[in-house]
Amino acid sequence: MRYFSPFWMIAILLACVPQAQAQPSSEPVGVRSDKAHAELDQEAGEGVEAEESEPAPKPVVKQAPLTPPAPKPVAKTTPVVAMPPVVAAPKAPDATLFEDDFNRPDGESLGPKWIEYVVRREENGVPRKGETAWSIRNGALHFESSGAGSYVEDFVQTALDFPVDNVRLEFDVKAVAGTKQGYVGPTAFLSPEAKWRSGALNLAGGAPGGLLGVEAWYRWENGGTKGLLVFRNGSAEDFPDAIFSGLNEPSVAHHVIVIKGGKLSYSSPEFKSVDVALSAPLGPDARRFLSFGARLYDKGVEQVIDIDNVRLTRLDGVAPPPLPVVAKKTDLEIAEAFLRAAGEKGLEELSKLMTPAFREETSSSDFEEFQRELKVFGDYQVAGKAENGSEVILALKNSAGRKAAVFCECKSGLVDRFVAKWGVQ
Repeated sequence: MRYFSPFWMIAILLACVPQAQAQPSSEPVGVRSDKAHAELDQEAGEGVEAEESEPAPKPVVKQAPLTPPAPKPVAKTTPVVAMPPVVAAPKAPDATLFEDDFNRPDGESLGPKWIEYVVRREENGVPRKGETAWSIRNGALHFESSGAGSYVEDFVQTALDFPVDNVRLEFDVKAVAGTKQGYVGPTAFLSPEAKWRSGALNLAGGAPGGLLGVEAWYRWENGGTKGLLVFRNGSAEDFPDAIFSGLNEPSVAHHVIVIKGGKLSYSSPEFKSVDVALSAPLGPDARRFLSFGARLYDKGVEQVIDIDNVRLTRLDGVAPPPLPVVAKKTDLEIAEAFLRAAGEKGLEELSKLMTPAFREETSSSDFEEFQRELKVFGDYQVAGKAENGSEVILALKNSAGRKAAVFCECKSGLVDRFVAKWGVQ
């Protein structure tokens, strides 16, 4: 018979005795129950001498064994493909329609981008091409002249026109002007063709659109010290107490004109930005020439204007169609082309190939006489070409053996002198 150690017997007996299980509290951990709060309040109260008896133990409730939750069914999912972030398309940069910094040698010629117009009140203010006081000096478009007791309103205008809706025009100005008798100062416009202009600020009836821009309007009423007009496609708004920035001031002033959404906005250092509604809507294909001018009156009173850093920009970033690239012609080629055109075209059309000075001194009768001589000379061939300094010489020979010589001088791609000698030996 085997004997068991008494210690093993005790262990077996203890294992058979049911153990009381601790009742889990229904109170959240770390939070006192209402009863606990009451007990603390009673302990802290005055005159409480007797201690409360121990509370009755709660009945032991046997807990059911915990069953692990059933696993959730795994739903089929479509693979998520990472998409690239949505990036807004970059705004198209503003497109430059025209710019000129006048960074070229001093001289009377403004270059092929500009045309000069003479305007005199005694000539009814009708513009005519010709030599004016506008020139290139110190890297700027420069005007310098004195009044003559009547209005002088000479202006320059671009050779090309540009769209004018949704554009920004910028330029720098420094000027000197004064008056005791008239209304004077620089002008800056987007203007119809010069043939529609009448003086500095008026247009003839039937003009295809109005002026857009600004004009100094320094007036005799205040001794020529202030005043400004904003032109808005058919009318002008007067700001009598405004300063035209850069006029009679020590420093250059930057001016900005924006035409967009049926409004014209204008600002400069001495003029608080202003928005004015256009007097008439711009058509979808509205175009204008860029123009700068002078307006002076008092006899002997000098007016000086410097314009620089001119830039016209299309705000929607849409550039106009590129201009055709034209190879620069030699003076010989220009002379031959002018000779051919002289036998086929009228003086007005031919004037596009002439400098303003040459056109001014060429009368209709002189031109008609040249055309008659050329017609009598008949069909010809260019038998010889030569250059003598700035002069081009063309030797002509007709079918009858008769000879002629043409002498031509060119300036900035235009004919500045053209003389023919018939019957040379």
